[in-house]
Amino acid sequence: MADRNIEVNVELPDVVMVLLDRIHHFYPIGLPYFNEMHNGYKQLRKILEDKINNVIANDIPNPCKDFIRKVERDFKNFEISNRLHRQFPNYSFSVKLVDETLNGVQNICSLNIKISLLSKHFTVYYEDLYIFKEHLIARHTPINFKILSSANFTADPERAYLNKMIEIIKSSFFDHEYVHHKILFSYPVEGGTPYGINAESKSIYPLYFYLFDNDIIYENYKVV
Repeated sequence: MADRNIEVNVELPDVVMVLLDRIHHFYPIGLPYFNEMHNGYKQLRKILEDKINNVIANDIPNPCKDFIRKVERDFKNFEISNRLHRQFPNYSFSVKLVDETLNGVQNICSLNIKISLLSKHFTVYYEDLYIFKEHLIARHTPINFKILSSANFTADPERAYLNKMIEIIKSSFFDHEYVHHKILFSYPVEGGTPYGINAESKSIYPLYFYLFDNDIIYENYKVV
């Protein structure tokens, strides 16, 4: 006879437990349609409002100013995208490492930086965007696909740029902890609606979309 009283212990990494706690603080998990009524979600909106107002007034906090100064100094030979204006409670940046086209396929490799304003954590990863220019959808839009990774042997074979970026962030946001992007995409949370996303009856989203960004929620991507 099968034992129906078997106990299974699932031990989650400490950082996942911390991130889950932050998600439950800001979102009414289990009630995906009631974000606006949740006190934590109102705090989230205030954090975002303050960020946008600071950007408009050109008065961003000193840690962010320090980070931008160091990145512009150490990555001066690359194209740096400042995405502070984005409607999400984070500091988001991108450094373009490679942009080349071969046989009708354009490959843009960027180093993406996401510093959460909802948790004392940040992540850095490579984003490889492949644009198939000869294959169109909606008549004028080429098919594209993204790969998110922590290793790129073409753009950064020794991970020098990625490691340097992590070092810079830690020196500017000394109270923030690095978390690997794969962890953020490996643990789904059911019953919530991340900021900027329409509520759905069946809502399951990775940690990333709740706390770090909603930038690729509707895009084709693969995490490796």
